[in-house]
Amino acid sequence: MKKRKILIFLLWVVIGCTVFWYVNFPAYEKLAEERIDTYMEDQGVDEKKVIKKQSMKNLQGRWEIAVKFEDEKNLTYQYTYDRQLDRVLLFVYETPLIIGGRVIRSEGWTQFDKDGEIIEGD
Repeated sequence: MKKRKILIFLLWVVIGCTVFWYVNFPAYEKLAEERIDTYMEDQGVDEKKVIKKQSMKNLQGRWEIAVKFEDEKNLTYQYTYDRQLDRVLLFVYETPLIIGGRVIRSEGWTQFDKDGEIIEGD
């Protein structure tokens, strides 16, 4: 009986960890990409010109996608998505690499409504 309780407990721990991992990584990344794609579309970005894209969760718990375009190889566009506030922030870096560099432009946070549509920008 005790072994059974331990096995059930371990099963719940594994299920809980799996759900936690899914919500905080694959599902978060998918939502972030959808919001950032909407933002890029609104800005008139041609996604066919993307030559490099890097996606990651940062230390503050926000999702970041860094993008380089073929016609602006010395610039990196870093899009940051905040799931709690449902908003996107853009920084443009002057750098030949995908990470690092000097910020040359920043656009304020852009907010989304419950349907994923842009409602305002700071």
